[in-house]
Amino acid sequence: MPDEWIKRLQAGDVAEHELDGYAGTILTRPHLYTFNSTLEEVLCYLDGYFDRMTHDERAGSEMAQRQYWDFLRWLRDRLPGPLDSHQDLVRSLRGRFPEDSAALAYLAEEYRAYCSSLGDEGPSAP
Repeated sequence: MPDEWIKRLQAGDVAEHELDGYAGTILTRPHLYTFNSTLEEVLCYLDGYFDRMTHDERAGSEMAQRQYWDFLRWLRDRLPGPLDSHQDLVRSLRGRFPEDSAALAYLAEEYRAYCSSLGDEGPSAP
């Protein structure tokens, strides 16, 4: 990922149209949705949000939830090491990125790449 993109994500200088879906918004602006914007806090927020969709009957909820969990599986194939849990995912990201903001910027970029790989299916809005 280009350093310029990471700097823009960390500075919050990314237009909404440059990202896909709700998860992308959370990953680029975690301070608007969480207290401390730590990696663990943001992942827990996203998990809770998408897990709640199990009981949500809004149009697109099931697809948005499936796409989020599919993104996590997709991401695990792209990171080194066994990633059987969120703790493993956090450890892997912290091994690569000493600061949470850089790890979140990386996740935002990976989420964008994942959404691009979906083609016309795109990310679903809940």
